[in-house]
Amino acid sequence: MATIQASSFEFENTGTTILTVTKPGGQEDTINPSQTRVYIPKGVYSADVDGVQALTINFTGGNMKITQGTGNSPSGTSAKISTNMN
Repeated sequence: MATIQASSFEFENTGTTILTVTKPGGQEDTINPSQTRVYIPKGVYSADVDGVQALTINFTGGNMKITQGTGNSPSGTSAKISTNMN
């Protein structure tokens, strides 16, 4: 059986709030409403809204796991995550 792995993933802000994504290594990206960013699917990514953790995306062992954040995100928070496969 062949293994199919994600070559990248897209994080689209479909809401009305600004998302701050912390990438592996601690660098941050801001994703404004209606914007999409493309990332390499390795490590752990965290998305915050107004300093509140909305969700975590973890790429470990070839799998993608999305975990709900630790707090309640403000109204208008919405995101779409998709992977691009090779």
